[in-house]
This record gives sequence, C-alpha cells and structure tokens, in this order.
Amino acid sequence: MMFVIEVAVSVVYAFVNLVIGWSGVALLVCGLAGALLRMRVDRESARLLGGIGVGLILVLDSILIGFKIAGELRVGVDDPDPPYLPFLVAAVCWLVHLPLGLWMLRLAIRAREALATRQAARSGRAPDLPT
Repeated sequence: MMFVIEVAVSVVYAFVNLVIGWSGVALLVCGLAGALLRMRVDRESARLLGGIGVGLILVLDSILIGFKIAGELRVGVDDPDPPYLPFLVAAVCWLVHLPLGLWMLRLAIRAREALATRQAARSGRAPDLPT
C-alpha cells in the first residue's frame, strides 16, 4: 500500500516539477529541437531524430530530478524515506514527461511547416523545407 502512495506522490511531483523545476525548460528545448530539425531534414526524419533527442533530453532531466530527491532523503529518522525513492521519482518523471516532450516536438514541427507555408504564400514561391 505504501508503494502505491509513493508512486502517486511521484506522479504529482512530476507535474509540479514542470512548473517549478527545469522540466518546463527541457520541454521547450524539445520543441526548439523539433523546429530546428524540421528546417534541415524531412518530416519523418525530424520525428525520428527528434524522438531520440527528446528521450535523451528527458533522461538527463530525470537523472537531475533523481539527484535532487536523493539529496533530500530523510535517513535515520522515525519515518525514513525508502532508498529506492530517487529511482522511482526519476522513472515516473520520465514516463510522465516523455509524452509531453514528444507532443512538443510534433507541435514545433507543425508550427515550422505552417510558418514556412505562410511565408511562401506571401512571397509567391514554394515552401523552403526539405521533403
């Protein structure tokens, strides 16, 4: 029963960390990476390379979250934290943030395509994107 409570607290911490931690910045970096990749490669390649990049960016973010939690563990008190808590929080944060990062990637790719199409329509030429 206690493990279920710890998982629930980890999920809440993952969402709170989007606002007060560096995870929100990591998601913005995922979006920026998607837009930059789409400028250089076609859509499918941008999704593949961007998905790999998003996974790596969020792994680093989750590792930093795990280190932060490990530094705040309560050990040697009446109600100590379990030793697996940093790993649990890092894994749950990665699982919560990964779909958001992939969504930001796809949103940035679509926004870049829309911007290129709009600029091309104004100038009367074809969009300047790899196909």
